[in-house]
Amino acid sequence: MVVPSINNISSINSRIVKIITSIFIVLYSNPNTGYCDGAITQSNYDSEFNSMLANYIKLAKKISMKKQITESDVNILLNSALLVLEHIKFNNLYKKFNNVEEIVFKSVKSLTYNNRFEENVIKFTISVFEIFTTLHLNNIKDIVSKSPLELVPLLKEMNVFTKFITANASDYGHSNFSNTVVSSYNKNGKSYNINATKEALMRIMGALINIYLINPSTNKIYKLSNTASTFYYAYSSNSSKNNKNTSKSNEVLYKNAIRKLHKDINNNDRVSIFMDNKA
Repeated sequence: MVVPSINNISSINSRIVKIITSIFIVLYSNPNTGYCDGAITQSNYDSEFNSMLANYIKLAKKISMKKQITESDVNILLNSALLVLEHIKFNNLYKKFNNVEEIVFKSVKSLTYNNRFEENVIKFTISVFEIFTTLHLNNIKDIVSKSPLELVPLLKEMNVFTKFITANASDYGHSNFSNTVVSSYNKNGKSYNINATKEALMRIMGALINIYLINPSTNKIYKLSNTASTFYYAYSSNSSKNNKNTSKSNEVLYKNAIRKLHKDINNNDRVSIFMDNKA
């Protein structure tokens, strides 16, 4: 598979342009439940995804050791990341849905929470949804230019979100969850509508977070990427009844996140998600 470099963006065909301009609007099938269509099995899909991500991590660690990251380094990292994203898109989106242009997330009722894990799950879902539907090529370039390893947890978070929106609710013992394609959304494509109750979030997204992000054999804590943490905090602030500053744009949030990035992504600003005590 040939992945375009930054310098060749202007000459890419329209299909690849769509992948770049809506780079994270890609849909996974749930590899944990065995209902994926196509030749690639669920276990093989996860294995191949992890292998590609490992290749990116290897490159990111090597480049992070340099005193200065060059434009060539950025291109190398971007191409490696796009390989992961291409793998996701061609083995899931095109096999399950056709020409989905936009994702619309709606909660059926107000998403209130009663404990720390419920708060984590709800705010994680809303925050990653915002990133998933707004992150573009220039944002990715800025991230890898400043902190190549920042993209690693971000890709993992995208993975979990896409598993959620393509989940078969009955596999998680839940029925009141729908994800439908609306073919008449606009002239250029289709809308993928996700309607979720709080129960759906907890049973499905909560389970996915425990499985794919939190390692129960260690300290039962996962730290969000700095990017997702910035959106998480912004969502928390804008959800406050007394907060009137709700006009902060996503681009401002990206700039704020990138401004605080360092080559070492570990810092106290990252949101910690604690394992569900019932897991």
